[in-house]
Amino acid sequence: MAKTFAGGLPWSKRRPPALQSETVSPPSITVTVSHDRDCLVAEGDTVRRGELLIAETEAEAAIRCGISGRVASIDRSDNRLSLTITAEASEEEALCLPPPAETLSALSPEAIGALLRERGIALPTPAAEGSAKLLILDAAGDDPMKEGRAHLSLTDPDAVLGGARILMKYFGTRRGVIPVPETLLEVAEALEGRLPRNEKMLHIQQIKDKYPAAEPHLLVSALCRLEIHPLRDPASLGYHTVSATLCAAVYRALVAGIPYTDAYVTLVNERDGEAPRLLTVPFGTRLTDVLQAVGLTLGEEETLLVGGAVLRSPAAKDTVIGPDREAVLIPKRQKKAAKAHANCIGCAACNAACPMNLLPSQLYAYRSSRLARRFSPENCIGCGCCEAVCPAGLPLTETILTMKGGTAP
Repeated sequence: MAKTFAGGLPWSKRRPPALQSETVSPPSITVTVSHDRDCLVAEGDTVRRGELLIAETEAEAAIRCGISGRVASIDRSDNRLSLTITAEASEEEALCLPPPAETLSALSPEAIGALLRERGIALPTPAAEGSAKLLILDAAGDDPMKEGRAHLSLTDPDAVLGGARILMKYFGTRRGVIPVPETLLEVAEALEGRLPRNEKMLHIQQIKDKYPAAEPHLLVSALCRLEIHPLRDPASLGYHTVSATLCAAVYRALVAGIPYTDAYVTLVNERDGEAPRLLTVPFGTRLTDVLQAVGLTLGEEETLLVGGAVLRSPAAKDTVIGPDREAVLIPKRQKKAAKAHANCIGCAACNAACPMNLLPSQLYAYRSSRLARRFSPENCIGCGCCEAVCPAGLPLTETILTMKGGTAP
């Protein structure tokens, strides 16, 4: 069965986000790491934004403070080290780190990795020399709820492109491509306008605007016409996918000396029908504090979802913001739920939407039979496209992932 991208959900009405980033100032942040990490502060210490809290290791990045305040508590239990910082007014500016002793062109990949870890960014270990084939810069995002990537590409293209070049050196490749959906041409124009005319390392390539086209192995398929099994990491084959947010963070950390302490979070309030908001949130901020900072509250029975427009998962209200939290959703109060007796109506909408060319209707029909293996449930990527278009509201994603042996998103 072909593994190249097909089907999916079109975002034909999508446009670049006309959003202004709002800064969230939480009352406190909480950082939790493994118990064996070295803590460099003590209870009662005053810290400022950007200050080192937990030292880096050979594989893990340092933890730097996202707010100015005081160390309220340090707890070592359950094999975890947890620090809570309470915000306090400070006349000191945020800490700015010195530039590298050597020019970026003179730095080795190992030196780049060490500097980034010290500034809060952990990168995967590069493969053997000469094995990296391509760096793919996801400048527009794989989901219309993850607007921070497109926003950065529009407002700070130099940081995005500069970070991409640093990462190309780190991974050891001289080829980079920037795929941009056809409905986000403004993003392509903003980046192209900052590329030199004789640029040979990076180029922009338009792709069909369907979710989840930027799933790493599908993106490699679309750009390189190379089929990669969904369970295999494209990076192991030399195809590295990085986001615009990571590229900008890398550039700012090494060139401007700004530690990596904040996340770009798109807040979508479907409950009240409000326009999306793009927030700059310090790592370690609780979701409830994010909502309170922008004047929103949740009822006892209401839940929060993290993820994208299709691939989303419930999150506890005390969940903290980290680098992987790009979108937070307050769903509508009256969400359509599948009835216990709901049946497939045979419309085949799910089959047309599946980006992996699977037949979700048949997988669901044979969910309790060994015949289901004929329809390759192991190739499901859990994107949720089938369930999003199902008029009967069937729990297709959860069912297929259970058959696959995974967990529902």
